[in-house]
Amino acid sequence: MKKKNNPPSLTIIEGNLLNIPKGILVHQVNTQGIMGGGIALQIRQKWPTLFAEYEQRCLSGDLELGGVHFYQINKWLWVANLAGQNDLGGVATVYGAYETALPLVLGLSAKENLPVYLPHGIGCGLAGGDWGTMEPLLARLAPGATLVRFKDDQFNHADPVTVIRTCDENYRAHSGFLWPAEGYVEAPDFSSEKECGKGLHGLLDGEGDWDLLDFSFGAKALVVETDRGQLIDLEGKVKFRSGIVRKSGDLIDLLCEFFADGVKIRKMTDEIIKSASFSTAAKNSPDTLAQDWAQIGSSGDWAQIGSSGHGAQIGSSGHGAQIGSSGHGAKIGSSGDWAQIGSSGHGAKIGSSGDRAKIGSSGDRAQIGSSGHGAQIGSSGDRAQIGSSGDRAQIGSSGHGAKIGSSGHGAKIGSSGHGAKIGSSGKCSVVLAAGVETTARAGEKGVIVLTRWVESEKRYRVSVGYVGEKGIKPNTNYRLNEAGDFEEVK
Repeated sequence: MKKKNNPPSLTIIEGNLLNIPKGILVHQVNTQGIMGGGIALQIRQKWPTLFAEYEQRCLSGDLELGGVHFYQINKWLWVANLAGQNDLGGVATVYGAYETALPLVLGLSAKENLPVYLPHGIGCGLAGGDWGTMEPLLARLAPGATLVRFKDDQFNHADPVTVIRTCDENYRAHSGFLWPAEGYVEAPDFSSEKECGKGLHGLLDGEGDWDLLDFSFGAKALVVETDRGQLIDLEGKVKFRSGIVRKSGDLIDLLCEFFADGVKIRKMTDEIIKSASFSTAAKNSPDTLAQDWAQIGSSGDWAQIGSSGHGAQIGSSGHGAQIGSSGHGAKIGSSGDWAQIGSSGHGAKIGSSGDRAKIGSSGDRAQIGSSGHGAQIGSSGDRAQIGSSGDRAQIGSSGHGAKIGSSGHGAKIGSSGHGAKIGSSGKCSVVLAAGVETTARAGEKGVIVLTRWVESEKRYRVSVGYVGEKGIKPNTNYRLNEAGDFEEVK
């Protein structure tokens, strides 16, 4: 465990609460007898008899709001199920419950001479509490307590990879398996057979069969880290034994964040530029490749070219072409199947045509476009403008005022940022826009997902609209009103 700078009266450490060998482990529970998510689910899975006893207390009415169910693991370790909420979902945390519950915990602490540990963010995850309110409350009521911010040093993957998956609003998979909202997870019935079931499943790097994702209202998305050596390819998804849930939350937020990650885009851009520069430097003058206003072109399969400098203009044609450019105002283009291109710099303009093209751009006002089946593109930067055509295109953008568009059947696009405007034409497209005052449109039989900020709740709310239902028309821009209903943008 690693010590951190401490706020007044509280100590904060990094680690895994469930790995602490001595003390009283406090976490928030409801009075319904349900441990279906978050750290409560992890505790239920680790100590099943604890859950059975807690459930019985709730069913009999013995555990009320503000009460505590204590369970002794051994001489040196206790778990305190603090009843800080009655209901599930929404803003369920009742801060007043801590006024009566924490003194009970401190009483046991003094009696057994044991320290008190609580998860950092207690009551502010699935229960919807506000940490700005909770933290000073804990400092006042339990000044000697220690907050544990999750960081599991026990699991260091040699070759870490990211898997995306979805669950229902209670973090339950179609099979009935309950996923934790954070932390270690393992399939209880794992089989290495190359078949669906008996393992954990998801989309590697978010790529694969998007029809397996749950786009229904309230669905949760999980970002899971595992080791590449565990992966079993099931064509469209992967299976693995265990992993660590690094992040979870609303589907729209995580998808937009994942696919429009500026760091990821810059990394992809740098890798493409690096590989292109190495293979081309021997064939082209270094002065030509690195000077401002450079203009270079290449044709042929597997062509690899790179350019750096302001106003660089490069083009490539051929299957598997890889090209990269860096510098303000860079303009690059590629044609050919499996083309991979990247650009960095303000005002970068890049384009690619060909099936399964992959392109990325970073920089304010970046403009990128891709055509071809299965195209994947991403852009970061304010006022980024990106477009894609082709069936099942996947594109993402982050930044204020981002504008993105896609045409093709089954397109999946997402945008985050204030005033984001996105649209897709083509049947069965799914359009997600996260932020304030966002607008979106979709084609026939498409789905539109928009967010709005609810000031009274201090949180975002999501609304889902289905083209062809409740008056929602295809290829028409919509926004949300204050009630969360879709209204046409005139």
